[in-house]
Amino acid sequence: MAGSSPDRHNFLPPPLTPLLLPALLFCIFKRCRYSLNFFTVIMGEHSAIWQSYVDSSLMGSGQFDKAGILAADFSGVEAASPGFALSQEEINSLITAYTSSDQAFANGFSVCGEKFVTIRADERSVYGKKGKEGVIIARASSCTIIAHHSEAVQTTNAATVVENLVDYLNNPR
Repeated sequence: MAGSSPDRHNFLPPPLTPLLLPALLFCIFKRCRYSLNFFTVIMGEHSAIWQSYVDSSLMGSGQFDKAGILAADFSGVEAASPGFALSQEEINSLITAYTSSDQAFANGFSVCGEKFVTIRADERSVYGKKGKEGVIIARASSCTIIAHHSEAVQTTNAATVVENLVDYLNNPR
């Protein structure tokens, strides 16, 4: 066409183009923060973030001798401290503990090769004891946290650390 500029096919004027990338990143961030499914996918791809929670928030508290974080769908371990390992059978027993508290109280559950007696089981948390040592398991919207404490640590103190971390993950400030 006569008289038309070569850039006429552009939909955005040049001054708006630099604003497009920040706007797109803002939309992605908002979706990441508020959409559980998208958040889970993003976090699953960035296990280093989960590892920092294990290292600083759990192990750094001094309450635990081993800890790990499971994917929200229990598909596997996202991050772990040294000495923390779960078999698929153990993961399945945790799923059962969450779906049937009666079965959890009747049969207990295993974590890292150790059998625990269930002392609490509800839709958010499962606690287990073996003598004076114990394990605290709590579900956030984006993951499940598992932390083992030695007999030198009180279960209530250990539970406070895990439950507070879950509260933070569910409602970041």
